[in-house]
Amino acid sequence: MIIFNKSRNLLKDVVMNFMDFFIEESCGSCSTCRNLPYVMKMKLQKILDGHGVRKDIDDLLSWGKIIKVSRCGLGQTAANPILSSILNFRHLYEEYVQAMTDFDNTFDILKSVESANKFVGRKPVFHHS
Repeated sequence: MIIFNKSRNLLKDVVMNFMDFFIEESCGSCSTCRNLPYVMKMKLQKILDGHGVRKDIDDLLSWGKIIKVSRCGLGQTAANPILSSILNFRHLYEEYVQAMTDFDNTFDILKSVESANKFVGRKPVFHHS
């Protein structure tokens, strides 16, 4: 049994830690266990970063059903940290998502290529029409 209080962020500290465990412990034999825990973790990270929308929570729930067809017990339970936290603490997810939009429109192309540009010594060129 694990007891939590408000000094820890359940999603960032606990759920992400459990997802890291399942990703690390997967043998990689079946694709559901090899891929979905990672994809689900990245979706959760998107939500925690403030770029999530309500559909992202629904995606996590849908993907959690798919992973249940994994061959082993680890794969069948790998989504449980996310699924059980949505079931019991959905309000925590709702606090992070953008409630009034269907998609995240905060993508910054310049920021996304900044490290690549720096690595190759390239400066972005801007064209204005």
